[in-house]
Amino acid sequence: MINNRDYSETPRKGDITKAVDIKYDRLVGIEIEAKIPNEELAGPDIPKGCGASQDGGGREIQTPPASADKLEKMITAVCGALKKGNSWAPITAGLHIHLDGKGFNGNVQNSIRLTNTYYAIEPIIWAMLPHSRRKSSWCMPLGNRISEQEYRQLIRTQSRKDKYYLYKKWYKTNDVSYFKEDLPGSKGGPRYYGFNLHALLALKHLELRYHPGTVNADKIKNWIILHLLVNDWVLNNYSRRRIEKIRRAKTIDEKVSLFLNYFGVPELLKKYIQFRVKRCSIAKYEEASDDWSYSNKVLDNDNSMSSFLAVAQNDSSLYPTI
Repeated sequence: MINNRDYSETPRKGDITKAVDIKYDRLVGIEIEAKIPNEELAGPDIPKGCGASQDGGGREIQTPPASADKLEKMITAVCGALKKGNSWAPITAGLHIHLDGKGFNGNVQNSIRLTNTYYAIEPIIWAMLPHSRRKSSWCMPLGNRISEQEYRQLIRTQSRKDKYYLYKKWYKTNDVSYFKEDLPGSKGGPRYYGFNLHALLALKHLELRYHPGTVNADKIKNWIILHLLVNDWVLNNYSRRRIEKIRRAKTIDEKVSLFLNYFGVPELLKKYIQFRVKRCSIAKYEEASDDWSYSNKVLDNDNSMSSFLAVAQNDSSLYPTI
């Protein structure tokens, strides 16, 4: 059996020159929710430093913060152990990633820009998720917390003078005492959003809760790369005009096209995003149904991508059996 244990908070900083795919130095921690039928087989291969707990009738594995090649190795090792134990992610499971808040902690303008960016690109993110996930109360959309009028105030103001400006919009109070000192421990706050701003404001890292549960290493790596790209773009290339053009675009296809262009998305990640949008437009698609078969090899080949989509649309019996 897998004993409950805390994860290590000691950072594992990797080398971007040794990384195959995740060529970013920002630290990332992962929470993987799954059912593990054979914990005796999975347990020994779960890397040291990973935490484990019971969650919703299944298990949650938490990885220590890592970057670049060490993050890649961690993902591969954890997913390999989970698959060894015949693990799978039920429809209610989630994949949560935690990004180091470097560049945003204590910087009002950058935090507001990050919030505005996710507000604008969130329809693209939702289009990359199965329909069941879009209905989840554990990863609600930003629009449920920040109104369009509040978004317009944020994108116009980007206030540097009032360091609690963003807090007031998120926590719906002008009582500044609420934001001081004890917020993480005793005050808590709204956190069940795909873009969990509470984690950034109170705990100094960004939690993204959008993705459904998965034990597939390729999916996890691509998902992390996407959000690392977004965070770096906000810090280095932010453009209010471009964010507004994406938000105002009428169709998902137009939003995706603008996003891929403005954010300088590399080719493999571009195919990943396009594939996910097509895949998840199929109403009956469920993440767990192809958790074993999805890989970057599919993204490298347009014929393979078309074949995958045809399978999902026309013959669900061809899904791998879990």
